[in-house]
This record gives sequence, C-alpha cells and structure tokens, in this order.
Amino acid sequence: MLRYLSFFNALATLDEQEPRWASVTAGLLVLRVFDDFVERGSSTVVERSTGLQAVRHQVEQLAKSDPQRTLLAGILREIELGATNPGTILPRIFAYARTLHFTGEWILAADVLDRVAEIASAAPPELRDLDLAMDARMQRAYCLRMQGHLDDAEVAYHEAGRLAAALDDAERALRARVGQAKIVITRGNLPHAAALLDDIIVEARDGAHRMAAGIALHDRAMLASRMGDQPVAARLLYEALSTTDDIAARDRVLADLATVMMEMGAHEAARDALIVVTLTSQHQVPRWQSELNLLELAVMQQNQLAFEQHRRALGNVVLPPELEAPMHLFVARGLAVFGRSAQAIGRELDAARAIAVRHGFHQIAHRIEMDAAAIARADRFPRSPATPLPDGLLDVAVGVRELREVVEAGG
Repeated sequence: MLRYLSFFNALATLDEQEPRWASVTAGLLVLRVFDDFVERGSSTVVERSTGLQAVRHQVEQLAKSDPQRTLLAGILREIELGATNPGTILPRIFAYARTLHFTGEWILAADVLDRVAEIASAAPPELRDLDLAMDARMQRAYCLRMQGHLDDAEVAYHEAGRLAAALDDAERALRARVGQAKIVITRGNLPHAAALLDDIIVEARDGAHRMAAGIALHDRAMLASRMGDQPVAARLLYEALSTTDDIAARDRVLADLATVMMEMGAHEAARDALIVVTLTSQHQVPRWQSELNLLELAVMQQNQLAFEQHRRALGNVVLPPELEAPMHLFVARGLAVFGRSAQAIGRELDAARAIAVRHGFHQIAHRIEMDAAAIARADRFPRSPATPLPDGLLDVAVGVRELREVVEAGG
C-alpha cells in the first residue's frame, strides 16, 4: 500500500502557486526521506546528497515563522548527522503531525501518526516506545473522528486502549474509552453515550484519575446540554472545572459553563465565567471568543455601556473569520437595539454576510438573514431577562464569582 496517500491526494487538488502546495510537498518529501532512512540507514540517504539538497530546498520555501519548517528541517538534520535509531527522530515526526492537526489538516496528520505508531510499536523490544505509539493512536483517532471517518477512529481508539492496558495505564485507557463514547455521540445514540460516560466518570473518580475525570465530566456535561438538561450540564461543568488542571482545558470548561449559564438566563454567572477566560487564558483565540460572548451578552441585556466596551475591544484586533462574522452580526444587533442608523446597521450586516459567503459559514449566514429580516420589520430584539438559578446551582454561581474576584485581584 502506498504510504502517505493523503499527501498525494491533497497535492492533486492544489495549484503549485498555492502556499499549501509548498507545505504539503515539503512534508511529503521529508517523510519519504525518513522512510528511506528507516529502511536503508542514514549513510545511504546522505550519499544521495543531490536528492537531500533538493528536499532541504523545498523545506526552505516555507516561511521562517512556520513551525513546520523548523520541525522538518530538524528531521533532515538528525538524519544528516548520522542518526542510527529511528526512535530518536520519531518525536519530531509526532510533533510535525501535531502541527498538521492544529492547522486542521486532520487526514494528513492521521497518515503521519499511523506511521509513528507503526514504527514505535514494531521496533526491537529494547527500542520499542509503546507510550509514543499509544499517544499517536489516540491523536490519530481524534483526527479521524474530526474528519468523520468514524469506523477508522473507533479502531484507533480500541488500539490505543489495548496499548494502555498492556502498559497498565488506567488514565489513558479511560481517555480512549471517552473517545469511543464521543463516536457514539456522533452516531446519534445519546442515551448510550451518556451511560458510557457515567461509567467512565465513576471509574475515574474511584481511581483518582483527574485528567480522565475532567475530560469525561466535560463531555458528559455537553451531552446533558445537548439533551436539554442545562442544570445537570452546569453542575457537571463546575465539577470538571475543579478537576481539570490543564489551563487550556479549563478555558474550554469555563467558556462552556458560560454558554450554559446564558442559556439558563443566569447572565451574571455567565459574565463572571467569560471575564475569567479573558483575563487568564494563555491563548488569544479563547480570549477573543469570550470577548465576543460578552458582546452578545451585552446586547441581550441591552447594556449599552458594556456593548460599546466590548465592541471597541474587538474592533482593535484582527479576528479569524469564524469570529469576525458573528462579531459583525452582534454589532448589528446592538446597533438595532440602541436605535442607531439603518446605514450603520447595514454596513455591519454586509460585512458579516461577505465573510460568511467567502468562507462557506452556512449557519451564520442563515442567522444573518434572519436578523436582517427582523431589523427590516423594525423588531428591536427584546431584552433577555435574567432568570434566577435553581437553589441547587447557587453554589456554582458563587464559586464562579469568587474565581473572578480572585483573578481580578491578581491571585
């Protein structure tokens, strides 16, 4: 079977002048050099200096700021320096696959991760790296699931779980089961997925496996929200917040808790959670997303001062398209709520519409047309009233408020 078929398929759809063509080509060439090294040794690869130089030249076509350039160049350098064990280079291959994952190149990433897992598992016993193989299988399963290849993802999660069991790694075995539950969710059997996640949560709690517990609690909460049980979702998210140590994962939990609180009408609790993310997230996109949600909340509450504050904050940055389109939509809503000119409202709607059309954002495009029709009818988006939380969730609101106060105090 031809290795890295996804790279060849990608190149068949690209023009040589496109930036993506250069990056896919560079990755494919370096991977083939690596395979040559695995099969024949570094001395054979280095002897073919002309070919190696051509590959290096292709890598140098990538932008200096591109992390793929650094990783691919590092792989070539290791081989040129006479590496004897492919296992010493595999972490760099794995890191390259992760950059593909983070840029949404899920099928390319899955192809590379399959090769990492294959080599890490098949090495002689003294060189075998089952930890890396397991991580590669887990990451590959995620990429396949995100691309909708559910059967292949299910197999990859099963393989990762099998490796975890062989290493007596209960934490990662539980996480593999969470991945399988997510496939069940995608296939639409929500009650079965809920039962699977409930079992995982109990086992993770009993075994003090914090990371697995936090992930399972978060997923179970979002499943509860999807099934219309927002109070249960809020309770589970709050527990996940106290269980999750990873900062990026805490950002996601807080953002989802804010969304659930907004859906329940608990505006102040939602605002507290969003402010924490804007102040503490180490990554720019979650901060922008929370600022965007605060803008939406200001419109819902008809709080003009807060609306202008968050509008200015977002207007001073270059947002990614998936955030810029709803930002213009929420601004249009706010301008309509606060009685601004039809021309100003129209400019915001036109800007949102142009971005949605350019990038194929069908859901946001539908919302834009719905809002445009409402504004044309002179609807004013009535104020969304705050709803008191059930008594059983008051401690959640208090806890999030205390977290905001600690963060604002610099704690």
